[in-house]
Amino acid sequence: MKRFFATILISVSLLSVSVYGKRPKPESLDSDSLFLLGKQAYISEDFRQSIRYLDYYVLNYPATAEIVEAQYYLASSYFKLERFQEASVEFEFCYKQFPGSEFAEEAHIRTAESIFEISEPYYKEQVLTLNAKKKAESFVNKYPNSEFADDARRLLSRIADKLARKELESAKLYFKFKEYEAAV
Repeated sequence: MKRFFATILISVSLLSVSVYGKRPKPESLDSDSLFLLGKQAYISEDFRQSIRYLDYYVLNYPATAEIVEAQYYLASSYFKLERFQEASVEFEFCYKQFPGSEFAEEAHIRTAESIFEISEPYYKEQVLTLNAKKKAESFVNKYPNSEFADDARRLLSRIADKLARKELESAKLYFKFKEYEAAV
C-alpha cells in the first residue's frame, strides 16, 4: 500500500515536472519518493538527476531496504557520465559494504575499470594502473565464472598493453642513451 502511494506521488511529481519544468528538491521528498525518482531518472538515462536524488538518498537513508540498489545506481550514474573518480569510490563502497548483494560482482569490476580510466598516461607513474590490475585480478580470482569475467579479462588485457608500452618506451630511451643493458 505504501508503494502504491509512493508511485502515485512519483507520477504526480513527474507530471508537475513535465508541466512546470521544475523537479522537486531532494530534501522535500520522503525516502520512498526520493529513491523512486532517482531510479526513474537512472532508467530514463538522466544520470545527473539520478545522482542528485540518489546521492541525497544514500547519505540520508542508509538503513533502508533499497540502499544497495540506490548505491549501485548512484555509482553507475557516475560511471555513465564518465566521472570515474566518483564512480570508483561509489562502486568500491557498494561491493565492500554489501558483498552478498546482487550488485557486488559488477561493482567490483567497475571499480577496477573506473580506476584504470583515471590512471595516468603510459609515460607517467602507473600507481593507479597497478591498483586497477590488482582489483581486476582479485575479481577474476574471486568470481572466475561471473558474467563479468570477460570484462575483467578485457580490462587486464588493456592494462597489460599499457604497462608493456611503458616498458617499451623506457627501453627505447635507454637505447637512445646507449644504456644497452638497461634497455634490455
